[in-house]
Amino acid sequence: MVAIAIFSADPAMRRSLEQLLREDAALSIVGVIDDPAAISLLIDQNHANVVLADVPPRERLADWRIRHNQTAFVIFVDLANEEDSLDALYAGARAILPRTAKPDEIVTVIKAVTNGLAVLPGELLPTLLSGASLVGELLDDNDADRARLTPASSKYLLRWQTASPTKRSHVGWESPSTPPSFTSPPFSPSSMRTVGPKQWLGLHNSVS
Repeated sequence: MVAIAIFSADPAMRRSLEQLLREDAALSIVGVIDDPAAISLLIDQNHANVVLADVPPRERLADWRIRHNQTAFVIFVDLANEEDSLDALYAGARAILPRTAKPDEIVTVIKAVTNGLAVLPGELLPTLLSGASLVGELLDDNDADRARLTPASSKYLLRWQTASPTKRSHVGWESPSTPPSFTSPPFSPSSMRTVGPKQWLGLHNSVS
């Protein structure tokens, strides 16, 4: 049986998800809460396999993912805002669903993530593939650069590529058109500065 925790600040959303899950004998609800600060304790006490979280703050999701890396987080977002979906993905969501998802879609996604799969909206694929393409283009000229690109640097370069210019400026990247460099862990906005793409790959290697 899959143990599931539900978080939403929206009472109607909480009721809807709770009613849906109670109709499936293979799913067990271990808690329904409206306070994101209570999620970690709920997971620890009840060994939740899956958390259904309705538009949680990105910082909260990242913290949950670090503390509970065996738990799958299914995040509900407003798909009209692509950046929220990407933020959820980068913060550690195993699956992303629209808030308007149908009951059978939600149950299917829960079963998918408990079997180690990830589920993303098709609308995000062009953006993600575009970002991955940029990484490939930067490395095509020199295989040595490929060896220097760590998982962390790849993630941040992809995030830069998929963010809008407004988002890049908001999080601290100085130039909307030039990939960032991180001078020291943990790669916070205050540690970012702007250099060329090839320089970025080399410099990032020194701190990764």
